[in-house]
Amino acid sequence: MKAAPPDTVRSLARSLAPQLNIGLLSEANTYTWRSGGAMLSTVQDFRKGQASQQHHVWQATFSPDAQVFTTHPRVATEPGVPWHENTEDWTGNASLPRSAQVHNVNISIYAPLFASKDVLQGSYQEYTHAYLPQEKFDEVVRSDHWTFARLGDEYLALYSWRDPDWVTYDTEAFDTNGLEKPFELIADGGPNNVWITEIGWSSGHPTRSNLFAKGPAGQAEQMRGAFTLFKNKAIPWRLQRIYWFSIDDQAHSCNFCDGSGMFKTGFVPKQSWYTFVKFAGGTP
Repeated sequence: MKAAPPDTVRSLARSLAPQLNIGLLSEANTYTWRSGGAMLSTVQDFRKGQASQQHHVWQATFSPDAQVFTTHPRVATEPGVPWHENTEDWTGNASLPRSAQVHNVNISIYAPLFASKDVLQGSYQEYTHAYLPQEKFDEVVRSDHWTFARLGDEYLALYSWRDPDWVTYDTEAFDTNGLEKPFELIADGGPNNVWITEIGWSSGHPTRSNLFAKGPAGQAEQMRGAFTLFKNKAIPWRLQRIYWFSIDDQAHSCNFCDGSGMFKTGFVPKQSWYTFVKFAGGTP
């Protein structure tokens, strides 16, 4: 048998690398941020777009049971199949995102480098999904592309570029590990998606029980840092817009904290409002 030319072999190796590299070991750089009651961890920029083999790329942890993460599944779990026996669903066995974290913010961009029909191990699902067990949190609220969760005084905001929807499972037919409320958010429409996770802060005065309250100056400084990061990474991360979900501190304006707005009660501007205007343009 005649050997192929070296250039042909190299070209073939490059084309198959996104799928074949799953069996190779390489360096992984991890990053962890934590407060008194929450933790956010990420493996930074690890094999973006390549095939995955039981990789856990990022996770927000509030308790042993209150955990949040996203994956790109290869095979959905069928009725009657225990989830721990299907390693192709929640262990992210389809593709890896480009995931990066700075302080309390994670951005995970899913963009497989190979088509589903070309997968050597079988096709993958045309969606990404998030695990967010509602009954393990004190409060969970959906608002368009955003999902907000609270456990005690710890808060989380989860954004999906594709509109996510809760999946409701018949507990008589599906193994839900004892969970009765919906816990899976599916972002349908394709495997390419952007998930943004933030563990938030307010302008309230810091206490031992609420480390996310930073005071007025601290809130403005946290906003400045986050917005600067997003502005500098807008092109490589394909960011189109940034939202601040609460404008003021009036009762019930924020789902979880009375101090997350940019205005005090009576619509008196805080330091964070001037920081916001500086980034958005215009005059206060």
